[in-house]
Amino acid sequence: MKIKISLVAFLMILIPIAVVAANRIEYQDKPTEDAANLVTKYTLSGDEERGEYLKQLEEMTVKYPGNNNVRNMYANILLAEKNYPMGLEQLKVINKDNPKPGSKLTECMLMEKTGESVGRCYQDAVFLFEKSNNEDDNYILALYLADDPKFEVEKNKLVSSGRLTDAEKKILSLSRNELIGSVLP
Repeated sequence: MKIKISLVAFLMILIPIAVVAANRIEYQDKPTEDAANLVTKYTLSGDEERGEYLKQLEEMTVKYPGNNNVRNMYANILLAEKNYPMGLEQLKVINKDNPKPGSKLTECMLMEKTGESVGRCYQDAVFLFEKSNNEDDNYILALYLADDPKFEVEKNKLVSSGRLTDAEKKILSLSRNELIGSVLP
């Protein structure tokens, strides 16, 4: 088991955006390809150029409001920039109609980080993890943050099976604020 402390960094790429075939990348659509190119340029550019690429990604989310690949890439950059309120706004749009478990968990953590009321958000994330029947390592984090009684049972299963490392045990012993702060500094 590997608890993903870098959850946010890679969590946003939930929908496959490209297929590599015969040494050539084929994207789902042209906006996805254009956004991926902007992300590459953003990553390789200096601070003064990054704002322009970020602005172009934002414009693409307006131009292609239903393209979650574009929105995911934009949200990912916002989160990397620690612009949590705007990243949260994008995640809420992404999760509105078809939430994915990891994306929902990130949304909940961002809500908590930005001071919004989380209500049943973590319970919804737990439900999505259980519904997907996915052995996602972030399920244990969702249980912990949801104050779900199944957390101790699942944690003990992982400990007894040897799938939980000492480092991961330490992560799960952090207070919720420390845990969220380690994922979203």
